[in-house]
Amino acid sequence: MPPPANQGSRAALVTWTVVTAILFVTATVFAIYFYVDASKVSELAKTNAAKYTDIIDDAGLGNPSQDFQNLRTDRTATDSPIPGINPSMKLLDVALAQRDYLATLIAATADPDKAAAAGKAAIVQAGAAVKKGGGNTTATALTDSITALGTTLTSRVEEVKTLNTNLAAANAALKKKVDETTAQLDAMNKTIDGIRAEQQKAVSDVTDVGSTKDDQIKQLQAQADQQVKDAQDAQLKLQAQITDATRKANDLQKQLDITRDRLLSFRVDPTKPMLAQSDGHIVRVPGGNAVFIDLGYGDHISTGLTFEVYDKITGVPPLGDPNTDVDLPVGKASIEVTHVGATSSECRVTHTEPGTAISEGDLIANLVYDKNTKYKFVVFGNFDLARIGKSQPQDAEVIKRLITQWGGDVTNVINVDTDFVILGAEPEIPDFSKDDLNDPVNKAKFDQATADAAAYDDIKEKAKDLRIPILNQNRFLYFCGYYDQAQR
Repeated sequence: MPPPANQGSRAALVTWTVVTAILFVTATVFAIYFYVDASKVSELAKTNAAKYTDIIDDAGLGNPSQDFQNLRTDRTATDSPIPGINPSMKLLDVALAQRDYLATLIAATADPDKAAAAGKAAIVQAGAAVKKGGGNTTATALTDSITALGTTLTSRVEEVKTLNTNLAAANAALKKKVDETTAQLDAMNKTIDGIRAEQQKAVSDVTDVGSTKDDQIKQLQAQADQQVKDAQDAQLKLQAQITDATRKANDLQKQLDITRDRLLSFRVDPTKPMLAQSDGHIVRVPGGNAVFIDLGYGDHISTGLTFEVYDKITGVPPLGDPNTDVDLPVGKASIEVTHVGATSSECRVTHTEPGTAISEGDLIANLVYDKNTKYKFVVFGNFDLARIGKSQPQDAEVIKRLITQWGGDVTNVINVDTDFVILGAEPEIPDFSKDDLNDPVNKAKFDQATADAAAYDDIKEKAKDLRIPILNQNRFLYFCGYYDQAQR
């Protein structure tokens, strides 16, 4: 009979088996839980990686830009502070804020309103520069600002002339003072020589008298030295005044140059074509000395208005030299409006250049006429419209009448509002002898010619200073299509 089993060992075995089973089940449950959790974390990591890879690479995530950190923590690290950045912002928000700020700066240069504001600021800066030089510009509109700058320019020109006049007067006064001082010194030297001669004679006669004369000589010498010193001090003061006047004149000249350069941007450039666009075009050439243009009632034209016809390819020529008749702006032909229609008008051909023919699309131009603008002209001098070799004073009135008839304004004063200057022949001063000038009639002619020549030169110089285009008689007539009709 086998020995009985150990009941304690069996119970321990059963207990161990149960515990082992429970631990296995528990381990299995934890393994499944952690596997599921690890899968979720892995999927989340993949999702985030895909999301941030679309924004920034791993290298950028591992090493954020030091520039963005500086922008967030220290706004002084940049050249220009970026509004809206604070230390609590994320680096991505800092980058977006910087992007928006830079986009604002870039877009500002193409914004018409901001460009207008920048132009207004430039005008204000120009006005401030003029005020710094003693001028007064209170205008706000662009046209008023230009007019104010031009007025200041004219004022500066007059101030420069006044200072030059004062400088010449100071130089003359200095020379006069030096001459007077020199004459006084010569007189004093002669007096001293005479006293010394008297002294020598007195010494030979009486010793006491000689001693008295020595004292007198010393006094006179002291007086002479004091007068010389006073004259030298006066000369130094005059020289200082001259130096100060010269400095002021130089400063005003610089301001004048700056103002002139600013006005130049608003003035017609005499070296370029006078008319940036033509006044119209030839639209039909039916023949029989007649053509049609694309201007009508609504364009403010009237019968009698003349145009010069220019080739549609070569266009309108530049102004040229107003002092000569070289390279005159001669077109293909000249025409005159004979009948005004609603949208087009009939014209007769008054002149055609040999070897040319008017074609549809050719340009027409009249310097005075403009359907949108009323130009201002200054007309001065004597003209020879009949081209007989002798200027006629009454021809200037014909020029003025044509300008008014064609829609322009004629003024007698040249300023920044003047658009064109039409100059006739330069006045000639009669070569009278001294005896001829004793005749009152000759004297009156001489004085009038001298005054006309001075006025002619003054208008010419002012036009150059203000950059106003100058035309002589023939250039003006060609640009208006009236060259051949003027002679008739």
